[in-house]
Amino acid sequence: QRLRRVMARAFIKVFATHLSSNTKFHLCLMFEDMEPQCNSDAFLRALADDSIEEVRKFRKRVLVHSEGDVLHLAHDLAGTSPNVMLVNGANRMLIGNHWFEGHAKRAIDENMHRRSWRMSATSYLLNNYGGRRELDPRRPDELARNVGAP
Repeated sequence: QRLRRVMARAFIKVFATHLSSNTKFHLCLMFEDMEPQCNSDAFLRALADDSIEEVRKFRKRVLVHSEGDVLHLAHDLAGTSPNVMLVNGANRMLIGNHWFEGHAKRAIDENMHRRSWRMSATSYLLNNYGGRRELDPRRPDELARNVGAP
């Protein structure tokens, strides 16, 4: 849990210090299971941190959406403003993470890929899933090689 809190504090500090002062920040947090509860706890603690002045000021511009569907929220917000951005912490080794499997049903990566056949097909190819066994370990540079990065 300590690592989650350190990471959440770092994310909130970066947003607080680098976003324009008129930017609104919508944060969707989940509480249904233990892992999302721990993640949500870390972000709420980071927002409550009074030791950093920028975070105290930033807090006024944050709207927390409990059990919010981030994709639906981003879609709704984009209907009222062309300046909407969705930020997601993603799996650096696997585009779309495990969108085709039964677990991680509420994770943003998986849900984005389940809702878009183009993203699903692209990630399937770039992740080299054709006939691959999930138990086979991935090399650290495998995704970069599949994409053709130098």
